[in-house]
Amino acid sequence: MNKISDLKERQLKNELPKLIEKNEKLINKVFGTNIKIFPIDARDALNAYRNNNNDLLERSRFTDFYDHLIKYLVEEKGKIFLRIRINKFIKEDLNNQIIQLEKTISEKPKSILDVEKKLAESEAEQFKLNHKFNELLNKYSEEKKSLNTWIEKTVISKFNSTIFISPKTLPNLTADINCITQELSKTISIKSDSFINDLISNFDVDNITVTKPDFRFIPKNIETTKYFKITKIEQNKTDDGSKVGGIIGGVLGAFGGPWLIGVGAVLGSIIGDVFSSDALSEENIKFDEIGLKKEIDDIKIKLTQSFQSSLEHYFNEVLLSIKKIINQRKENIKLTYDSHKRVLESKTQDYDLFKEQIQDLINKLTIKKNDLNKLLMEIDQI
Repeated sequence: MNKISDLKERQLKNELPKLIEKNEKLINKVFGTNIKIFPIDARDALNAYRNNNNDLLERSRFTDFYDHLIKYLVEEKGKIFLRIRINKFIKEDLNNQIIQLEKTISEKPKSILDVEKKLAESEAEQFKLNHKFNELLNKYSEEKKSLNTWIEKTVISKFNSTIFISPKTLPNLTADINCITQELSKTISIKSDSFINDLISNFDVDNITVTKPDFRFIPKNIETTKYFKITKIEQNKTDDGSKVGGIIGGVLGAFGGPWLIGVGAVLGSIIGDVFSSDALSEENIKFDEIGLKKEIDDIKIKLTQSFQSSLEHYFNEVLLSIKKIINQRKENIKLTYDSHKRVLESKTQDYDLFKEQIQDLINKLTIKKNDLNKLLMEIDQI
């Protein structure tokens, strides 16, 4: 602040300090830094140096400004320049390098991310395949139980609606049972085939070769004669049991018609062997309906068990084929998974080594940065 010699004594003492303070505050507000203002009179200082006039030099207040300027040029300017250069290097070079290097190792390379994605996809595929297999296995195990129940009910219903036990139905009983069995075999076979085809379709497998089970069942012939109970009544002597057979034939004829006469002949032959030659018998014949019904019920049970056993065999054979295909799929997925895993391990090892190298470089740069910050402190102490 020049030309202070033009000020009066009062102005120098009272107004100048206030003016300096005001301007220092204004500079600080505008530029954000503290600047020291020196009041001088340059002309008086010049004349003082020319004339070697110390009083004039002191009155010009130029000495304080000169000393501060020399100190600034010799000491402060060099420190400020050096500080600026170091700070700029730290901020623009070191910090940026450290940030970029940290960013480099903070994000996985795309190659590793791609392999990790493939690995996750293989794991998801394995889980999905296992889940679907177990889910469908449980579903069809339950449906197989329902199918077995349906088989049992169908057999019982068919027999109950078709087979009627009476002496008149005996001649065709075995043939009727065989006919019913064939119809049931066909019906159950169709139902089972539909069940198995649906099973294969839902498991999404092809090229399954399974020998279809044989749902045919041949029931044994029923010996109807054993269900006629004979009670002997002593009569006149006869020489031949076949005569008695004629009598029995007549009795059976009364029950069921001429066809039972042959049955009576057989029974008569048996009776002839039983009776002694001194005795003749007239037969009282009773039909064992309960015993015959029991044998037919036994046939129904065995028929049901045979159908259910065939279904179980069919189901297990198909399921075994499905399991082989599913296991092969699992093996293929596992091979792919293991391959991805080996690639990932290799890339991860390389990346870990790379990160160690980068981290080592970051550490070295950080040390350099700290050294420069120490240098700044030392500069401030000079």
